[in-house]
Amino acid sequence: MIRDEIKRGCGFLMGEPDVPAFCKVRPESPEVFTGVLLGGGGLDDLSLSVQKPDGQKISAYCDGHCGDWFQETGESDVVTLKKSLRNRKVAIRVAKERNKDRIAGPGPGDILLFIKDIQLVR
Repeated sequence: MIRDEIKRGCGFLMGEPDVPAFCKVRPESPEVFTGVLLGGGGLDDLSLSVQKPDGQKISAYCDGHCGDWFQETGESDVVTLKKSLRNRKVAIRVAKERNKDRIAGPGPGDILLFIKDIQLVR
């Protein structure tokens, strides 16, 4: 959680002349990896959590790239990852990008992790 807050804070500094070295991210550089689906869902902005082979857990916003992987919970408009997809192996490509008002809450300049492509693998 602390790392996520540092990343979010760094998003506020993007474009400033005195950005600390640890904040210099390359939003346009996607990361590709395989992992296991842990969960996901949301209300308006859907996200997925994936565990990489090294044990690191990544959460990223779908932004329309997750397909029909969610089911309603019965609580208003809240959805969760379909049970049949939990613990399934996926190949995923994610990128750090400015929000640009895609996700409610964070500012348009905040750097967030977005899913660019995701597929189930055997």
